[in-house]
Amino acid sequence: MPQTLKIERASMEILKGDRLLPASTTELSGMVPRAPAGAIDGKIISAYGGVNATARYATVVLNKGRADGLVPGNVLAVFRPGRTIGGKPDAQASKHRASELAVHRKETVVYKNFWEEVLDFIDPFDFFFQPYADGRRGWRYADGKCLKEGASLAPNTNYDPATEMVDCTPEAAKQKWAYMDIGCLKHGKSVSYDQPFDPKEVYEPHCRPQPPIKLPDVRAGLVMVYRVFDKVSYALVMESAGPIYLLDSVRNP
Repeated sequence: MPQTLKIERASMEILKGDRLLPASTTELSGMVPRAPAGAIDGKIISAYGGVNATARYATVVLNKGRADGLVPGNVLAVFRPGRTIGGKPDAQASKHRASELAVHRKETVVYKNFWEEVLDFIDPFDFFFQPYADGRRGWRYADGKCLKEGASLAPNTNYDPATEMVDCTPEAAKQKWAYMDIGCLKHGKSVSYDQPFDPKEVYEPHCRPQPPIKLPDVRAGLVMVYRVFDKVSYALVMESAGPIYLLDSVRNP
């Protein structure tokens, strides 16, 4: 049956289609802060007022509720995703004039024996510089080492100097092999076309592309659940070291 109601108080705009439900009270004073009985791994999906970030004493909405074992009084820790460390190859490559040739090289470089590698030096720029997907610069160089004990190489056989070569002992100096490999410049070092250098002095040897590294998540605060529904719950930000953002993780403290 149609009814006419008077709005006594509103914290945000009331729109056509909004639902009316019996009012319920939440007694915060009777809650006992405690960790959830089971493991919780959820997200902050909304903040009171619809903003993208909030802070201490604000209300946030979690995507976990009664079905996940949450009850009023449960305390959860907020974690901000850790940064991913890794250079942007496009930005790194733009700093070097050799990058254009190296990026568009027609064939992938493979590790072969010394003379086959020499034939692979088609362009002098490509000899020096090769960008990696993790943002570092790999510089090709010539050096000499000895085969590891038990290693056996044959012509036309691919190999990796990092796994097959070791520094020569004085007794094995006559068994030294010349080889080509990729090194990364040490901090503060540089090389040029017309200056001789010792690879061991200027390079971190056997430089290989590395996958991006994700740092651990950072604890950003604590929230306490005060109202629970089947699949979501409301929580009060009790402690924060800075802004609490949407999609920050909430887990057992």
